[in-house]
Amino acid sequence: MMTTEVWDYREHVARLARHLCRDPDDGEDVAHSALLKASERLAGFRGESTVETWLHTITLNECHMLRRQRRPASLDDVGEPVDIDEANDPELVAEVNLLNEEINDGEENLVRLRNTISDVD
Repeated sequence: MMTTEVWDYREHVARLARHLCRDPDDGEDVAHSALLKASERLAGFRGESTVETWLHTITLNECHMLRRQRRPASLDDVGEPVDIDEANDPELVAEVNLLNEEINDGEENLVRLRNTISDVD
């Protein structure tokens, strides 16, 4: 197999990466990295699986790498809370308010679920 043949799978890899990353930009970055890595390691491809399966594995690993790089090592690495009123950014304020509503809804759902579980026991 030649390097150019790996790039024939670019749309397939990009679609998988966008799905795994749940973000179009991250998906494109992951797909590009996966295809580059596959091209560089093509000589090591043993043919024990299909090229498609091999590319899936590389894409999945690249997605995991991206998530690990972005995850804070500990809560100490997370920045100080921002006073949203000081942000002076209406879009940011709206987004934070929406996230707070989603968190509250999630907490309410969790309480209902716990009550349902305790009723079953």
